[in-house]
Amino acid sequence: VVALDQATGRMLWQSKPYDEGPKGSTNASTLYFDGLVFVGYSESGYEIGGSDSPDKFRGGWAIIDAATGKILVARDVIPNEPKNKGMGGGGIWATGAVDPKTKFVFVGTGNPYGTKEHKYTNAILKIDLDRSRPTFGEIVDYTHGDIDQYDAALGPLGETPLCENSPLPATLDHPECGQIDLDVAAAPNLFTDSEGRQMIGSLQKSGNYHAVYTDTMELAWSAAVGAPCALCNADATAYDGEKIYAVGAPGGVLVAINKNDGSIAWRSPVADGTHYEAISVANGVVYTIDTKGNLDTFDAETGAPDFSRPMEMDSGSACSSLSGGVAIAQSMVFAPCGGILIAYS
Repeated sequence: VVALDQATGRMLWQSKPYDEGPKGSTNASTLYFDGLVFVGYSESGYEIGGSDSPDKFRGGWAIIDAATGKILVARDVIPNEPKNKGMGGGGIWATGAVDPKTKFVFVGTGNPYGTKEHKYTNAILKIDLDRSRPTFGEIVDYTHGDIDQYDAALGPLGETPLCENSPLPATLDHPECGQIDLDVAAAPNLFTDSEGRQMIGSLQKSGNYHAVYTDTMELAWSAAVGAPCALCNADATAYDGEKIYAVGAPGGVLVAINKNDGSIAWRSPVADGTHYEAISVANGVVYTIDTKGNLDTFDAETGAPDFSRPMEMDSGSACSSLSGGVAIAQSMVFAPCGGILIAYS
């Protein structure tokens, strides 16, 4: 993690929270709050393996003093005791959401590495960011999402000879063991329902958007927006005060979810198969980039498509490897097209 001077770009400090093991990858953006930098990581590890294989790799997080670069907290999602019993995984792929009043950060975690699922994997964690509390930097509560097998009926597959002697590389997902790789990998939304209760919501790769009360971490409702898929349902969702917007996959369908009960207000096709690109909303318009290289817009009230703009018309080259969303500011829409950034009026 590095800190750069905003005016000059000069490096102010650098910090390496992860000195042990092969930890070293992250898709989560760093998050600044109250003089702290929170960063999650996912280890480059194995999805499944035998008792003598490195299947116990763990994800985790660090909290760094933003002024000095000093590491204040570095934690693994899965504690040492369950790790020693063969549990691993729980990478933090998604950027967290902070409640500035209560000073808690909420963040999703990845699937287990191996057939044993810890309660903190495929979960939403509540982590303390208040330096004055004795629980600073620790998990104070959590909600467990859908299990990696999605249905308990698939659990026994993890104990079959086919699973135990699988010829597939350990770095691959292993459906023959019943595992589908159902990370909670989408950046979450903080919102308040009509009764004034604060909620945290996140899309899981199971295809379900889970809404949880932040005070108790009890599930309020879940909405099905897609189907279980290892390469789907990881797009960051958007919230406009009334509805949550997500693209469900496979298939690629934009869905508007009512914040109070999880009912679906409307569905509108994006039709791009899998979809990792984030959703944005402003001034009654929902924006997303699709994997075909288009900038798509929809009416937030009705779901009616407004337009779909092939961005290669503006970049001069095909848009590939898309995973980012659009930013909206100063009456401009900023959209990434491969290695090119395009500004639209």
